[in-house]
Amino acid sequence: MREKLLKFINRCLRTQKPDLHSFVIEIECGKAFVSCLCGEVAITSFVYDVDGHEIREQFNGSASEAADYLIRNGAKWETIEQ
Repeated sequence: MREKLLKFINRCLRTQKPDLHSFVIEIECGKAFVSCLCGEVAITSFVYDVDGHEIREQFNGSASEAADYLIRNGAKWETIEQ
């Protein structure tokens, strides 16, 4: 799955269409909003704890680091929304 995710992120970084520079993917207990611009990937993830409280986390890094981050957080490939 890492290779598919990395290929998808790299395609988002290279695209010339402004509406294709971001996507949403489900992660364990929440969602991650991924933005790919200027050679960097920014991820804002929203997860919910056992009490239902929202926890927001920010991540910035390369395509490879972003793919690893998403996998560590339980990304589900089939849930990508662009």
